[in-house]
Amino acid sequence: MTVIDNFSSDANDGDASTICDKILSTTLKQHLNSIGGCNTIVTNQLDTVSNFTLTISKYAVTGNSAEFVVSSNYNGKYKPGTLKFVNQPKGGWRISSLG
Repeated sequence: MTVIDNFSSDANDGDASTICDKILSTTLKQHLNSIGGCNTIVTNQLDTVSNFTLTISKYAVTGNSAEFVVSSNYNGKYKPGTLKFVNQPKGGWRISSLG
């Protein structure tokens, strides 16, 4: 999925602004802005990661939502996680949840 590649690339570049504006869903961006600012929160999170490669192990798409099970290398260990997406009417597929 292109948005996952873009997310990984933008994260590697430390580009919190593009992540907030073009990768995260409107709802997630609004939530982050309400609790401290999307750019600030994303920048702080990017500062804690040294490897931005995500490996997709499985995914499911249902209508306008999708869920990807991914893993990333964190301190030499693979950490599993889930990326949830929503297909926004304007903007296409965007990350709606990271966990």
